[in-house]
Amino acid sequence: MPLIRGCLKNEKMNAFLKNLLIVYALLSIIVYMVTGFIAQPFKINGNSMFPTIRNGDLVLISKVSLLSGKRPATGDIVAFFDPADGKRILIKRVKEDCGQGYFVMGDNAESSIDSRVFGTVSGDRIIGKAIIILWPLRVISEICRD
Repeated sequence: MPLIRGCLKNEKMNAFLKNLLIVYALLSIIVYMVTGFIAQPFKINGNSMFPTIRNGDLVLISKVSLLSGKRPATGDIVAFFDPADGKRILIKRVKEDCGQGYFVMGDNAESSIDSRVFGTVSGDRIIGKAIIILWPLRVISEICRD
């Protein structure tokens, strides 16, 4: 009889591991879909958006409005690929929609490298719109237009 109990334990363990693997795979797909198409958290590195957004804050970037074809408006805070290297992600406020691109600036102009340095940002470089500060907990808030 002990061999049968051992087999049942192994079968239960295998079923548990199989279910765990399925849940992990589904969660991975959901996270990929959300961060790829809906929203993505973004950690702020620097003080160019101070006092609205501070160094170390975790901001949620919404990609939904861009997918629906809505253009960023003046006053929106957007995340975009750095025009200088194309890899680093920057976050700035839209000051003007110039038709062919967006003139963006940091709220803290003295410590911001922005459109005054690299020119306008084309729409295809924009990742999404900052909608909420997720962290730190003491300041969870919606990000409003200027």
